[in-house]
Amino acid sequence: MLSRFASILILGSTLFGQSYVTMPAGYLTIEAPGYSIYFGARPSMRCQFFNAEYSGSAKTFKEVSCRRDGARDASPYHFAGRSWKDLRLTMAEGSYANASSTFSSNLQSRVSQVFSGSVTWPDHSSGGPTSQPHTWANDVRFPFKTPWTYSDGKDVTLDFQFSGGTLANQQAWTTYRPYYVDGVHVTTRAGGSSTNFGTNNCANAPYTNAPFCVPMMHTYAKNTGNPGTDNKYHFQWWLGRYPANAPTVVALSLFGNLSGSNINNPCQNYFVGPGIALFGRTPNDNSKAFFLPSSPFTENYVSTAVGIKIWTQAAFQHPTRNRFELTRGGFTTIMAQPTPPSGAAWMFATFAANPVGGRISSEYLPLLRLQR
Repeated sequence: MLSRFASILILGSTLFGQSYVTMPAGYLTIEAPGYSIYFGARPSMRCQFFNAEYSGSAKTFKEVSCRRDGARDASPYHFAGRSWKDLRLTMAEGSYANASSTFSSNLQSRVSQVFSGSVTWPDHSSGGPTSQPHTWANDVRFPFKTPWTYSDGKDVTLDFQFSGGTLANQQAWTTYRPYYVDGVHVTTRAGGSSTNFGTNNCANAPYTNAPFCVPMMHTYAKNTGNPGTDNKYHFQWWLGRYPANAPTVVALSLFGNLSGSNINNPCQNYFVGPGIALFGRTPNDNSKAFFLPSSPFTENYVSTAVGIKIWTQAAFQHPTRNRFELTRGGFTTIMAQPTPPSGAAWMFATFAANPVGGRISSEYLPLLRLQR
């Protein structure tokens, strides 16, 4: 016999004989832990969703909807309503594990255009976070012309094509204009932020702050389908405000401190402990910022490295002051590997006619509700 609690859950997800599921799963009555700002953000775009969460048995779907996000921003916001002359939704069987950046490759069988027509989304405003999910609004829904059924053991592909978009406020709409819908923003990459410290002595015109050197370390999730980043660390130095074409050496160490040691350099103390160094040159222009090397070093992920600090600082031969000058220093902390949701991902392209989309990921993944 079902418990009273289970009965309440079933009643909460069923209305007049209709039941619902979400993609990603588990967010029918609770706020998802993120948001999406790209779905419906352009007058013409194409989006594909890949899902393997319901492949255990054959199912029939009758409608897709999404809900506006209400808990992601601590300050008031307003997003203009928008309309599209033609919005098409195609359902198909596909393969989540082998999803391709080529849109047509993901529409493998039981391909059916289930929705086609004009669509209007309302203005979206909030005076601040509600910490509660919005209702599954009738104004952000896509009822199917006929129910769509897929086979036992198959994954689902949803293909949205937006065309002929206009904004409700009649402003020009040629680029990205966000619209918050509830979603799961889980990146396959962690890290990338650094602490930059030191004095602003020895600035190079036109900059008023001193040259800097900070470490850029990214940690990538495993099983992403990208062999260049899958289960990897990526590292490179980020430098800026240097004179052009100056000989440079950058140091890297697992040791350092914010006070540094006075080595009688006119610009900075020396902040980095024993380590390794890389020699190079600044770009041929007076660059505000650049990476060294231009392509990052790659190393396999090692969980025992999580939490370790990496310290860096650079020095260069100044072409007009004719002296060796130290830059500001920087450090970063190696981050743990992120864990994206299993079984749900998407990609999008900036025009409906594009044959190829961008990176397949769970970043800014919109939350969809499907009626069964």
